[in-house]
Amino acid sequence: MPKKALVAFGAALGLGLIGIAPIAWGADAAVQASGQTPLSIQETVGRESDVPEALTLATAVAKALQSHPRLAIFSEEIQVRQQELRQAGLWANPELAIEMEDFAGSGEFSGTQRAETTLMLSQQVELGGKRAGRQALGHTAVALAEGDYAAARAEVVAEATRRFVAVAAAQQRQALAAEQHGLALQLLAAVDDRIAAGKSAAIERVRMESLVAETQLRQVQARQEEAAAWMALRVLWGDDTYVVEEVAIDVDLAQMPPLPDWTDIEAAIDQSPAVLRQRLAGQRAGRDLELAMASRLPDLTLSLGAKQMEESGDQALVAGVAFSLPLFDRQQGAVGAARSRQAQAAAQAREVRMALRTGLGALHQRLLAAQAEAEMLRLTLLPAVQRSFEAITYGYKAGKFGFLEVLEAEQSLFQTRSRYIDSLETYHQAWAELENQLGQPLSANEDQTLTSVSNQRGQ
Repeated sequence: MPKKALVAFGAALGLGLIGIAPIAWGADAAVQASGQTPLSIQETVGRESDVPEALTLATAVAKALQSHPRLAIFSEEIQVRQQELRQAGLWANPELAIEMEDFAGSGEFSGTQRAETTLMLSQQVELGGKRAGRQALGHTAVALAEGDYAAARAEVVAEATRRFVAVAAAQQRQALAAEQHGLALQLLAAVDDRIAAGKSAAIERVRMESLVAETQLRQVQARQEEAAAWMALRVLWGDDTYVVEEVAIDVDLAQMPPLPDWTDIEAAIDQSPAVLRQRLAGQRAGRDLELAMASRLPDLTLSLGAKQMEESGDQALVAGVAFSLPLFDRQQGAVGAARSRQAQAAAQAREVRMALRTGLGALHQRLLAAQAEAEMLRLTLLPAVQRSFEAITYGYKAGKFGFLEVLEAEQSLFQTRSRYIDSLETYHQAWAELENQLGQPLSANEDQTLTSVSNQRGQ
């Protein structure tokens, strides 16, 4: 009988080992079961038509771009700036005036016999390039609004990517928790057999029952975390339903794209949305100063009209030129304020660049750390704990190790696998934030994600 129980326990552990193939060598269990080759995050972009049954990053990002209200706000801001540009290029309206004098007075002016009526048309003529200056300022404002839209779109793409990765990681944790619970049940059955065979004490079943209960709790927590991750993603789609999606996530988090060198990241800083925006803000401040300088030159008002004299019946032309004398107001305050705003914009550009460089450096280090941890876990630690678990379970069958050693090996194995999922999630989250900060994809396959900004504004 003891020999029979030992065989049963070994079979249970064997089934458990088959079911807990390390994540490092296969990502999504559902995808693997379907026979499909798991895709990296970058490869899933643009593949939604090939795998409609699973949620891809391309689908998640597209739904977020279609529904996020932030993009509608910035799109309307572009419309506002374009209409302001249109208004800035318009000429001032001409002025029509009718003037009557020398009537309704006393004596010979009591009637209208000596009245004089003047019809005058006046037109303001702007000097100093004010109209062209307003148009240049309007063009800069439109470019600035378009830059803000591009930055907002990159943020939505990055946020959708982060939440997509969070769902993928939550699904892997859920599968890992289910796998651990199944193995715990198999161990419990094996312990029962050993107790029945008189090879183990009854207290081992109590210990094993607590482990089973703990794995059940982990399953519940994993389901809640997955539901929360799904809800966060669905909110981006305009749906805040608190449910767990039935669809799988078509991505393999274990496929980490190669990390670019820091020199390449530094070279891309000048094209980042934040730096481009500050560059445009500096241009706008320069346009403001040019317009303020042009405003120091007074405009002319040209008038031309005709006068009708009732007494003689004669008619005559009337012409005039008017302009303000810049004796007191020479736009001193406006010019000074524009110069200060220009200096302020230059200082802000330096500050933004410094802050961006600091943030990108921290992100790069975070990526390096996550990549190193994931590689160390996949290549060294996971195989080691796997071999340790197999050796201890074999030794337990041979009577060389106790039940506690088996439990410790099992805990170490699943904790290491959970840590591996954490490191992969951290890597992809940091990668998405890095692309968001740079405003451009770091992989050639992500062109569709970040570069078609203007074509998809379409409001």
